Amino acid sequence: MSKTVMPQHRSMGCRLPISLVVLAMLFFAQLVHADAAQDFGMSGTVGSYPIAMQMRVREQGEIVQAHYSYASKGTEIPLTVATAADAVTLTEPGGGVFHLHFVGSPGEPAHDMQHAIGLAGTWVKGAVTLPVKLQLEAAEAAGANVPDCAYYPALTAPGSKPAFPDAGCTHIPDQTVLDRCIQASFTTTHAVNQCITQAVRPCREDQADQNRCVGNLIAYLDDSIQRMLRTGSATTGALDARSYPAWHDAQVARCKKGSAFSPGGSGYGADIGYCMAGQMLGLVQRRLVPG
Repeated sequence: MSKTVMPQHRSMGCRLPISLVVLAMLFFAQLVHADAAQDFGMSGTVGSYPIAMQMRVREQGEIVQAHYSYASKGTEIPLTVATAADAVTLTEPGGGVFHLHFVGSPGEPAHDMQHAIGLAGTWVKGAVTLPVKLQLEAAEAAGANVPDCAYYPALTAPGSKPAFPDAGCTHIPDQTVLDRCIQASFTTTHAVNQCITQAVRPCREDQADQNRCVGNLIAYLDDSIQRMLRTGSATTGALDARSYPAWHDAQVARCKKGSAFSPGGSGYGADIGYCMAGQMLGLVQRRLVPG
């Protein structure tokens, strides 16, 4: 009676039946698929304190990891995650607890992070309860390791000029260059563009980082303009709080018309942002007098 010999799979000196190899490959594929995840970065506030929060979310919507940090400190605080229906409870080691719910687009309620534009709720510790608002800023492949400072809201230093929370972040323009350019008087458009180029040198070149960097640049310049509008200007022909929005909208339309990028392209937003940064910095240097 002959003996049936099963075909063998040979690899690295090990021998396994093909059926077991196939099962192992299917199991591994399912495992990888189940672990597919994204890191969601959010910008917001706890009370009046600017924060950033990041969550790792699996493909099926399960939040498996989270942390947050205050822009004033920059220290990551780990969070223990618990979910029930549309509610998310995040507990920090010091005893603070976030009670949050998903926020969807107007008219489109969200039931998980993948369909939300942010989170809202409260932070509670002892007798203290503070409102929480978080806006989704970006979704990256899990493990992208984007620093929290990429998501901190633009800050205003009390009694002084606007300030970035962390000048060392790769998504933050050079504040020293910007401050110097803001204080300078307008000479030429070329000089303005040089200021913008120098200000964004710390920012990494990949598109996602450039988009964030330009967004921070625009926020900084807008904050500077708003401060000037609040204090008023005696300069003849200067914009005021009522005329500035129309000027801004006209410049955005002009930048869009002159862009060589397709509106659907990944670089379109940054291109418009660079253009607007030049227009806004020029306005600041002319002390709010349109060019």
